[in-house]
Amino acid sequence: MDGKTPQFTNEELAILSHRCSDPGLIMDLVTRHNTFWDDNHISSRIDSSAYNHSPDWLKLNLLAHDLAKFGTITDISVLELLEGRFEPYPYQLKVALNVLKEKSSIALLADEVGLGKTIEIGLILKEHIIRENIYSILIITPKSLMTQWQEEMREKFDEEFITCEDTGFDFDNNRIIISYGKFTRNVDKINNRQWDMVVVDEAHLLSNIRSKRRKAIATLDRRYMLLSTATPLCNRLTDIYSLVDLLYPGLFGTLKNFRETYFADKAGRVCKPGMRDELRKIISGVMVRTLRKDSGIPFTERHIYSVRVNGTKEENQLYDMVTDFMKETYFKSLSNNAESSFMAYIPSVRSNINYPMLKELISLQQSLSSSLQALCRSLLNRREKYADERDKIDKIIEIAGEIGTYSKAHKLIETLNGLPDEKAVIFTLRLETAYMLCNSFNENFMPAKVYEGRLSSYERQSLVEDFRKGITKYIIATDTAAEGLNLQDASIVVNYDLHWNPMKIEQRIGRVHRRGQEKDVNIFNLVMKDTIDDYVLKILYEKIELFKMTIGGIEAILSEMKDDDFDIEEAIIDILIRSANKRDIKKEMEKLRETLEYKKEQNRLWQEFSHSILD
Repeated sequence: MDGKTPQFTNEELAILSHRCSDPGLIMDLVTRHNTFWDDNHISSRIDSSAYNHSPDWLKLNLLAHDLAKFGTITDISVLELLEGRFEPYPYQLKVALNVLKEKSSIALLADEVGLGKTIEIGLILKEHIIRENIYSILIITPKSLMTQWQEEMREKFDEEFITCEDTGFDFDNNRIIISYGKFTRNVDKINNRQWDMVVVDEAHLLSNIRSKRRKAIATLDRRYMLLSTATPLCNRLTDIYSLVDLLYPGLFGTLKNFRETYFADKAGRVCKPGMRDELRKIISGVMVRTLRKDSGIPFTERHIYSVRVNGTKEENQLYDMVTDFMKETYFKSLSNNAESSFMAYIPSVRSNINYPMLKELISLQQSLSSSLQALCRSLLNRREKYADERDKIDKIIEIAGEIGTYSKAHKLIETLNGLPDEKAVIFTLRLETAYMLCNSFNENFMPAKVYEGRLSSYERQSLVEDFRKGITKYIIATDTAAEGLNLQDASIVVNYDLHWNPMKIEQRIGRVHRRGQEKDVNIFNLVMKDTIDDYVLKILYEKIELFKMTIGGIEAILSEMKDDDFDIEEAIIDILIRSANKRDIKKEMEKLRETLEYKKEQNRLWQEFSHSILD
């Protein structure tokens, strides 16, 4: 700025006036602007002004800073630099320009799932970078998405970031991608300077205003901040309060004031009559949201197929043997009598359950549902740990060794051979199963590779590239390894092992059924008949139609159930351990279905309400 006091044009003054209805405040801003102008650290001067507690004053000063430095932003300049890399959708450009021009780069990006909020953020960051307005950038995201963020910034925007897991990572780096966990544990090391831009992905994870991660992010010294989430309102009005207050502290006043002003009920799920429009107006001032129906992008359909496999007599006997071993071992481990454990499903006394032991045993049954190889590995690991169980474990391993080709694996190959022209991604819970399937596929001239966590970054990229070129037709992946993958080249998703948490299933499907997918996606769920997986599929997934829900809706249901001291995976485990026979399992699963149906209906009503505020 060469020490010159910035002078605002009439157009810029009009923009400032549009953002504030108080002409006195505008005039005060213009006349006093030179007293605190600092091209690099304007916020330090703002904080010392008489208006440091005024959200309007803060917003106006940040906007004035941008106008004085860049002039009026009327278009995205970065497009020329992106030519040949990718072409953003028109709605993504519109969002980016809105944030740059109208929101002063302090905004909540709340596009619906699958519309590419990462691209919109990349456009905003790159525009600031080429205008030499930002240098230090901090991106906070779930651990599973760090690599995806890094690759998106590199491949699409030619910007290099270092993740907290990369060799050479240092908190003094100026382009950091960090997980929520590591950020929260090291906030003091990160907060030793001002950040030009802070980006928070999956920001609905900050809905609890009292959480450590939310409090840590609130302490950051930053010029600009972008929050990204498809579900800014998950369960309660306080969700949006938490996010907006991060962007503009004090905009809603205190949490107590917010509740008194807008809550029509104690829980905060209903807005006071006559206050909804005011709430919408405030939120729209900081939020940018694009709906799928307004994006102009055609989204393909998903088709669900359940494949129930008849186990052989030997396989069914082995399943019953493992189940009996699991129950017998668990009840033997309890210091109390068996009857007390049967009451443990009641929330008030659930502490009686030895969940670490129980989950360890349940994993045996899940391993068996996956493959004989996975079962034997789990049993061998347990054999080394518990000497008193060795005789029984050896007997189970002996019987497992007498069984030949597993029926479920044979059925999978048969199913995919009926769809010879389609690529597929197969998900399994066990790495042993993944390699067993890969060997079976290749023996049947079905080119397949395993995508797992031990692969290097280069090996992962090569595998995905071979898949896109058709050299590899089938990718077999575990949940952990597949997080962050984008595999729109496939049109088939196979849940070879059924995860009991619907969120995990939806995340799997989302690797394939997403923006850029040109085909309908066929989803095959394989289960052995009359097993716990079969009941989960039949009673929960199919009857409640969880496969047809968006990830936001599923998350809202499960989140509310957690609030009631209820976890769906633990609930299924309770049922399995309490039930004396398969008839009891079915009966208890029906009760769980009724609970989920109620929560689903409550969520539907909430979604109608939240859309009336957000959309």
